[in-house]
Amino acid sequence: MSKTSGANLFKEPAKWPQIPPWWLLSSPTAAALMNVTPATLHNWRVRGEGPAAVPPMYLKPTQGDPIYYQYGVVRSWAAERLGLDYSIEDQCHDFYEPLLPSFARSTASINELAVSFDNNVASERARVRSGKPTRYIPLERLEEMDIYYSKQPRTLQQIMMKPLAQVDDGVVTMQS
Repeated sequence: MSKTSGANLFKEPAKWPQIPPWWLLSSPTAAALMNVTPATLHNWRVRGEGPAAVPPMYLKPTQGDPIYYQYGVVRSWAAERLGLDYSIEDQCHDFYEPLLPSFARSTASINELAVSFDNNVASERARVRSGKPTRYIPLERLEEMDIYYSKQPRTLQQIMMKPLAQVDDGVVTMQS
């Protein structure tokens, strides 16, 4: 596998979805983001070469058992393919800084901030539906995130904010 597969994700950072690193992407969405086909992503997953998929034990079984990838894990994997280090913590900080600077400076755990952020998104969406203006998240950003928010599996059990997989020297190992 060439390093260009990871490089595609970092060609135009302005085009990355501005979503939290802990949100999940479906297999076709993750493949499109990396500019590869879903079949290529499937082959990488089977051979253990690509970004780690969310273990099925975190999702309630559904028809067809769709495969999901944590956005931050995909970005970390792509960065590592280029010899860069882009941890989940760094991604969270980069995500929060322009949107909610108080979260970026907070001493709370990443898990606590993630839960708080997701609750804020839910409440902001409810405000918009009732015709009220948003308080914390600009409407444009909320609309951009809503495309991905609406596709999050509702049967998701609590996923810790640490990466579900660790990539060392191109070898993917699942973390417990």
